[in-house]
Amino acid sequence: SLLFALVLVVYFWVRRLAGTIQNGIDTFSRFCIKAATENILIDPGMLKFQEFIDIALSTNMMLEGQRQATEELVKSEGKYRTLFENMVHGVFYQLSGGALVDVNQSALNMLGMLRDEFLGMRFDDPAWKIIGEDGLPLGVEEYPSMVAMQTGKPVINFVAGVFNRVKDSWVWLNINAIPQFRPGEDKPFQAFITLHDITPRKAMERALRESEEQFRTLTDLAPV
Repeated sequence: SLLFALVLVVYFWVRRLAGTIQNGIDTFSRFCIKAATENILIDPGMLKFQEFIDIALSTNMMLEGQRQATEELVKSEGKYRTLFENMVHGVFYQLSGGALVDVNQSALNMLGMLRDEFLGMRFDDPAWKIIGEDGLPLGVEEYPSMVAMQTGKPVINFVAGVFNRVKDSWVWLNINAIPQFRPGEDKPFQAFITLHDITPRKAMERALRESEEQFRTLTDLAPV
C-alpha cells in the first residue's frame, strides 16, 4: 500500500513535470516563431527553465546581430541607390539573356527614353539606332555589352552614336561594358554598362576637321 502510494505520487509528479516542460517548450516555440516573424526579441522572464532561458538569451543575441546586419545592408543599399540614381554618367544593367533590368536617370536622358520604355526593351530590339564612329549601323553582336558577355572581358572606351528621339539628333557616347560573374561560374550572368556623353567633343572634332579642310582648300587654290 505504501509502495503503491509512492508510485502514485511519483507518477503524478512526473506527469506534472512533463506538463510543465511541455508548457515551457510550447511557450518557447511561440516566442521563437513570433520573434522570427515580427522581428522582436524573446522575453526570458516568461520562461521557467534555466535551459530555455539560456537558449532564449543566445537566440536574442543572434536575432540582434541579424537585425543590425539587416539595418546595415539596408543603409548600404540606400547609399548605393542614391549614388546610382545621381551619377552624372549613365548606367544600366543587361542580363545575359538580353533583358535590360535597371537604369539610372542620366542614361535615360542620354538615350531619350522613359524608364518603363527602356526596361521593356531588349538589347536586340530593332528600335535601337546605334552607329559606330564610321557612321555605319552596328550589328547586335558588336554592341559592347554583347562583346563583354561573349568574351568575359571588359570593353573599355567604345565610341558609338545613339539616336535620341527626344532631341531628334545623334548623341555620341563613350561606353564601358563590364561583365559580372556569380561565384563559381565562368560565364557572365550580366553586364554593367556605363555611358559618358561626348557629343560636345565630337562636335568640336568635326568643326576642327571642317576648318582644316577649308584651310587646305584655301592653300591649294591660293596663287602664292
